[in-house]
Amino acid sequence: MILEFDQYTQRIETLRDQLKEVGDGLHIDDMQRELGELHEEMNADGFWDNLERSTHVNRRISTLEGKIKHYESLLSGCDDVETMMELAQEEFHPQHQGKAGPQAWTWEAPPPTPGVYPRETP
Repeated sequence: MILEFDQYTQRIETLRDQLKEVGDGLHIDDMQRELGELHEEMNADGFWDNLERSTHVNRRISTLEGKIKHYESLLSGCDDVETMMELAQEEFHPQHQGKAGPQAWTWEAPPPTPGVYPRETP
């Protein structure tokens, strides 16, 4: 089976664009700003004197950090896949670099190893 690198690069770009739209919809920038404000509040004198408020702020910080971290890990995954694809291009077809562009770079997948990576059939 021949995989076209440019098709997968385009899919990754599309996925990254969709993730950025999701981030906009989730207001990730606002979450990051709120997180910064909450950290500042946490460092203020007397913050820990109000147990109810400090508990609420700590919970909110934890929630925001979890959402932001998850979103950023998805973006990071796209970066990782792009990097692996670039390395694969260099590894498998260095003679094509600079000649015909990424459209000319293809990679033939090795046959599956029985019992190691079972493939699902459509």
